[in-house]
Amino acid sequence: MWILSGCKPKTTSTTQPVETEIFCDTLKTQEDTQELPQITSRFLSLIQHIDTSGYIFDTLRCIPHEPYKIIQQDKYLLFEIAKETTNPFWAPSWASEVNNSLEDFDIKPFLKTQKVVLYYFKKKQPEIIDGKKWYADGIIEEWSFDNEAEAVNAFNSLKNTDLYIMYFNTGAFICCMNQQLYIFHSRAMAFMYKPQKYFFKWFVQQNNITLKNE
Repeated sequence: MWILSGCKPKTTSTTQPVETEIFCDTLKTQEDTQELPQITSRFLSLIQHIDTSGYIFDTLRCIPHEPYKIIQQDKYLLFEIAKETTNPFWAPSWASEVNNSLEDFDIKPFLKTQKVVLYYFKKKQPEIIDGKKWYADGIIEEWSFDNEAEAVNAFNSLKNTDLYIMYFNTGAFICCMNQQLYIFHSRAMAFMYKPQKYFFKWFVQQNNITLKNE
């Protein structure tokens, strides 16, 4: 069952850090909770590391992916989304109207996707730049396939395309392990190197991943 946009972040004044508490008007039964998909243990370990590094889950970034399922793993919130709302599915169409830079992108491996789970995170405390608060943030996607060969095909398809167009103006760090593909990206170029590059390298090293781009 897909959950329509049922969660709204608590609003705060511009002089206070963004609150992380959320309010949901969609009630889930215990049976619903038991049916929610799980993430891999390696993904959970990464999220725990992000949490201990001064970041926390962000509930604002999933709005463009409606409808979605909310996943609560331990104390963290993640989102399962329809694959058709992700960059590999819509970016080539957008690029075709600009410069056709993604015309050779092979979408076929992604059609076999079984599940896409996103983790959005942001800095718990902002940086003050020119009197304004800036929260460094990032997005990590875990794509699951039926088998390793399908995941590798999807990885190679992304690796061989222009990631700075696919993930406009920021690019992405990608890696593949077993039957999962991982995509690290953000909404701003500055955040791709701090914190995303650090978390990507940590994840790759912790899991001895060899299929990767940097």
